[in-house]
Amino acid sequence: MNPDKLFDYLDDRLPAAERAALEERLMLDKQLQRELAVARQIHAGMRGDSREVLLAARPDVTEQGRKMALRDKFMRARRAILAKFCSRPK
Repeated sequence: MNPDKLFDYLDDRLPAAERAALEERLMLDKQLQRELAVARQIHAGMRGDSREVLLAARPDVTEQGRKMALRDKFMRARRAILAKFCSRPK
């Protein structure tokens, strides 16, 4: 189906007859239901009359890097401690 028609449906811009026909088809057509679900996700990220899609914000890369550095530091310390205790003479 034409994506513009799905967006018009979501914006309530379809004439009543077309809307009813689309809703009838949606009840039976699984593929069309999937297409509408994707259109809804895209539609949720749109603002106003613009067709610009705003994606969800990425997590703070600096915070993500800090967490990775802490994990790395922890693993290095763990390896050093294990090496020290495992290499003792018996």
